[in-house]
Amino acid sequence: MRKVDVAAGLLFAAFGAGVVVEAASIPPMIGQAYGPGFFPSLVGGGLVVAGLIIALRGLFTAPEAVVEGAGRPAPTATRPYWGALAWLVAGLVVIIRAFEAIGFVPLLGIYLAGFMLLLGVRPVQAVVLGFLLTLGVYFLFVRLLLVPLPAGLLQPLLG
Repeated sequence: MRKVDVAAGLLFAAFGAGVVVEAASIPPMIGQAYGPGFFPSLVGGGLVVAGLIIALRGLFTAPEAVVEGAGRPAPTATRPYWGALAWLVAGLVVIIRAFEAIGFVPLLGIYLAGFMLLLGVRPVQAVVLGFLLTLGVYFLFVRLLLVPLPAGLLQPLLG
């Protein structure tokens, strides 16, 4: 048994269950078969399933034997990702503060592109993918699912 995997899996599953419970408390939209809690429920359900899979694999996996001087040591990360972690946390704070004024597409496009850059994606690819994916999500939510997201600075373009 790998205790770390079991603990991490159960933690993910508990967090996902909390997301599902909170999403169920979001009031439904009038005239819609699904409400604003639908996607958080899907994400929470996915976390529960993934967490349980991780926990079960950890439960039924034998711990790795440690033998002195046997083979090469496990490879370590050649590059710490502290910058990506800082970007992740600081970016969320900025998004929460400026979401209405600046808008979904500019904020999330920059956020996603910056995160990809910090993870080693080529600059042009990161910027193009960041903004195309953000535009795709924006139009999916606003046009198809009728979930209002702020256009902010791009209101004249996005209508």
